[in-house]
Amino acid sequence: TTTKTRITGANQQMIRIDRELSQPLKAETQKQLYAQITELIPQCDGVIISDYAKGVIDKALMQHTALIAGKHNKFVLADPKTSDFSQYPGATMIKPNKKEAIEARGVKIIDATSLFKAGEVLLEKSDSRYIVITCGGDGMALFERGQNPQIFPVTNPRRVYDVSGAGDTVLATSALGMAAGLNINLALELGNIAGSSVVGKPGTAQVTLDEIVNELNAGKC
Repeated sequence: TTTKTRITGANQQMIRIDRELSQPLKAETQKQLYAQITELIPQCDGVIISDYAKGVIDKALMQHTALIAGKHNKFVLADPKTSDFSQYPGATMIKPNKKEAIEARGVKIIDATSLFKAGEVLLEKSDSRYIVITCGGDGMALFERGQNPQIFPVTNPRRVYDVSGAGDTVLATSALGMAAGLNINLALELGNIAGSSVVGKPGTAQVTLDEIVNELNAGKC
């Protein structure tokens, strides 16, 4: 199995060493996975695809997932690893971080203008309804077909100790909001609060419900 070794100093991650093998799934394992997806999606409120480029996620799996999710009116949120966003057909939302967006776009993101252009191009390259680019301490940006881009600034600027898991926190919390019936803007506001909170903690920490409630009560959202 994949082993990740994080080297930290002064409560901040300095480097990460990964020991792993990345290869496609065996046919029998893939068959079992498809069967599980078909069985479980009807019982869920939505689907999160977290792609780490380890050989599990490919276009065929995405197509199968999106097909089953579409039949049962479930959203599919994808956290990409490949720079080719056409590999995530049927995704409701694709959420690259700034580095991944730069790699997919092929042009640096240095200001709001280049950020907006990158989002528009990535939206065109995919069939996703939404593209959300997370930008670390600069918050995140939402791109929606037929709508102007929207910026979600960091809700409570603080010292960044460790960004490990921040993108996962944003995606998971936003998915929770969507599953609860929030529109995309409110769901992302919630995800933004959670992501802003978790980077202020060392290591792969989690945000608590009390922390999110405190931020909401303080008028951060």
